Amino acid sequence: MSHPEHIITAGKPVIGDQLIGRQKEIGLINHYLDTGQSVVLIAPRRYGKTSLLLEILRQRQRAGNYTASVDFFAIASILALAAEITAQVLSNKKWTWSVYQLRTQLFELLKNMQFRQTVDQYDFILGFGNAQPDEWQLLSESLKLIDTFAGENNRNIVCGFDEFGDLEKLDGDKIVKLFRSIIQLQKNSAYLFAGSYESVMTRIFSSRSSPFLRFARIIHLGPVDKDEFRIFINGVFGHNQVQQGESLTDEILTYTGGHPYYTQLLAQQAIFMQSTNKSKPIPFERVLDEVLSLENDYLEKMWEAISANRQQKTVLLAIAEGTEALYSHLDRNRINVSRTLKQLSGSGLVITKPTPTLTDPLFRTWLRKRVLKM
Repeated sequence: MSHPEHIITAGKPVIGDQLIGRQKEIGLINHYLDTGQSVVLIAPRRYGKTSLLLEILRQRQRAGNYTASVDFFAIASILALAAEITAQVLSNKKWTWSVYQLRTQLFELLKNMQFRQTVDQYDFILGFGNAQPDEWQLLSESLKLIDTFAGENNRNIVCGFDEFGDLEKLDGDKIVKLFRSIIQLQKNSAYLFAGSYESVMTRIFSSRSSPFLRFARIIHLGPVDKDEFRIFINGVFGHNQVQQGESLTDEILTYTGGHPYYTQLLAQQAIFMQSTNKSKPIPFERVLDEVLSLENDYLEKMWEAISANRQQKTVLLAIAEGTEALYSHLDRNRINVSRTLKQLSGSGLVITKPTPTLTDPLFRTWLRKRVLKM
C-alpha cells in the first residue's frame, strides 16, 4: 500500500497528511472552537472546504469532543434534516437507526434494549415514525439535542454544517431564525459552518437584519500556499518517477495559482500519463488538454447556467478574454458592470480584487478555447 505522501487525490475530500497547506487555517479555527466560538468558512466550490471541515472534526474527536457532520446540499426536506442531525449526534455513542426503520420496523426496534434506552431518554425520536410527523417540532428537538446530549455526557460538541447556504432552500427566513433561536443559548456546542456562495453566507451571517449577525467568526478560504504545494508535489513526482517533475510542478502552480482541486488534478493526470509513457517527459500543455477533456461536462453545465443571464455572460467572457478596459468596454454595451461583478463574486465565480478574475482557472481556459476561440 502506498504511503499518503506518495498519493495525490483529486475530486473527493481528504484529511490528515493528504490535506496540504491548511495548517494556518486549522490552527485559527481550532483556536476559535477552543473558546466556544463558532466559525464560518466561505470559499468557492472545489477550494477544499469540505476537506478542511472534516479534518477539523477529526481533530476535535481525537481531542475528546463529540462531533456531528451534516451536508445541507444532500438534504431534501426539513424532516430529513431533523433526522440527520439526530442520527449524527447519537452516533457519538454508536446509536444508529434510520427514519425508514422507525416507519416500517418500529415494533422490532423496540425489542432492542439499546434503542429502548435511547427512546426513554429522548422520546421525541418516536415522532419520526408517525405517519404525518411534525417536521418543525422534530427539527427543533434535534437542534436542542445537540447541546443536551453533550452536556449530559460531560462533553463539548462541534457540529460541522457543510454547504450551510442551502439551508434557505428548505424554508428561507423561518428556518434560519429557528436555528439561531435555539443554538445561540447553547453552552456545550460550537459550530463550523461552510458555504460556497458568498452572497448567501454573507447575508446569513453579516447582514444587519440577519439573526446570525456576529454569531460566528468569518474566514474566507483562499488558494493553498504555492511553496507548500510545491514541496508536496515534487515529492510525489519524485516517488512516481515523473521526468522533469520540478519544472512541471512550477508550470502547474503558475497556471492554478494554488487552486487546491486543479493543482492536484493536473498533478494526478501527469503521473498517470507518465506511467503509460515512461520514455519521455510529459509537456504541461498535454496534461492541461487531457484535464480539459475530463472536466468538459462539468464546465459545459457551468456555462449553460451562466448563459441564461446576458449581463453575467457578457462580463464573464470579458474577464476570460482579458479585456483591460473592462468597465469602458462593457459600459458601451449598456452592461451594469459593478452590479454584475457583485453578483458573480457572490456566486463564487469571480474575485474582484485586485482585478476581476475567474476563481476557476480551468473554466477560464475552457471559455477562451471553446467559446471565444482564442
